[in-house]
Amino acid sequence: MSADVMNVFAGAMTAAAGGGVALLVSTVSKEQKISEFRQAWVDGLRAELAELTAVFTMTSTLFEQEQRITREFADLSEAEQNTNRALHEAHVARFSDNKMAALNKIALSVMKLSLRLNDRPEHVALNQLLDRVYQQTELWSDKEALAIWHAEIMTVGRAIIDFEWKRIKVGEPAHVRTQKIAYAVLVFSAVLFFGAIIWGIVAAIAGEKSDKEGSPSNTPSSAPVQTVTIIQGAQPLVASTPSVSVQIQDPAKTAVHPTPQKDNRP
Repeated sequence: MSADVMNVFAGAMTAAAGGGVALLVSTVSKEQKISEFRQAWVDGLRAELAELTAVFTMTSTLFEQEQRITREFADLSEAEQNTNRALHEAHVARFSDNKMAALNKIALSVMKLSLRLNDRPEHVALNQLLDRVYQQTELWSDKEALAIWHAEIMTVGRAIIDFEWKRIKVGEPAHVRTQKIAYAVLVFSAVLFFGAIIWGIVAAIAGEKSDKEGSPSNTPSSAPVQTVTIIQGAQPLVASTPSVSVQIQDPAKTAVHPTPQKDNRP
């Protein structure tokens, strides 16, 4: 694979990786924001449920105190009633105002909760319970009815909060899918990275081995080497052999020794 092809491939991979990272960051940011809104929704639902149950308790206490004061006034003698009638009527008027404020708070809390819920299956039970509370206004002064509603609303509300909290902890569906894709891309990129490293090492080793095998020092010579001695002053000698080793000798240093002859005289 040539260097140009490798550069083009690396550029394409870098561009694809950059686009993928941008898409992942955008998706994760959006889903994170949705999870934050969902958490705020759960906090608001918890606060409104607490407000409604607190209003139930306050309303029940007001009606109970009014009934107690009415019984105590009825137990008084006629003279005592005449003496305390103005005070009793003031107490009754104050309790009446407080009860009206409490009943208005019940209606407001019920409507706020109803608007927060939707038609999803986990919200149906609480919606039905709030509708029953809103329609049976004559029971708002009944302590036992308020206690029953309080227990039912708390049970259903806890179930919804638990469901939504688990949903936040797991993450939005798109966020979960994005995480899976990110993990897959990470594994694939790691495989490509280490594969490229191994491929480069193997290619380098193979190239080094090929260079060693093709060097002139390691190539055996097939032509025989002949040695030619050239004496200075002699006629030049042209060597026709492919490999010739030339040695030049000085004639002065080259001595010709005559062959000794045997003396045959008697």
